[in-house]
Amino acid sequence: MESRALGAAYKSLLMFNTVLILLVFFGQLLENPFIFASLAASLFIIYFHPKADMAQPKNVLGGHMIAALTGYLVTFVIPAQYIALGAACAVGVSALLMFTFRLEHAPAAATALSFSYNLSGMSSYQNFVIILLMIVVLGLIKFIWLGGVRLWRSFETEGLQEAEKALEKGLHVKKRRKKK
Repeated sequence: MESRALGAAYKSLLMFNTVLILLVFFGQLLENPFIFASLAASLFIIYFHPKADMAQPKNVLGGHMIAALTGYLVTFVIPAQYIALGAACAVGVSALLMFTFRLEHAPAAATALSFSYNLSGMSSYQNFVIILLMIVVLGLIKFIWLGGVRLWRSFETEGLQEAEKALEKGLHVKKRRKKK
């Protein structure tokens, strides 16, 4: 039980640091608090459930990309005075697209919603670019958290050629058994 609590404390500290870094670097630019909710939820899944389907890089990046693009495009199709309709369309269409392309990532629905409620007064394009940068940061975090660790371990134990093979195979490294 103590190791579980210690692990949770460690992961919570990582989440705290990551959210703080995202807020420091992107908070002044974006001025839209809604987007940080979806990213914090993504970080929770990445850190606490790293093997879940929704935590896989293709789902995290793909889900947020679909949601950001859908939310961005909805701002051109549905007039601002129908904000509730735009929000519902952005969430519904992005959910359908994520499911269709097998890129389900539940927190990404909030990314689509954040475009509909653009309270900062920034253009949708500025929001879109900043959110794309933040999605890339999420991808890097996921790579470093799981993939980078595996790649480094394979490099240390097996050498450069095995690390390259692991990278090509999606970072799944099998350890060789020592001959007796």
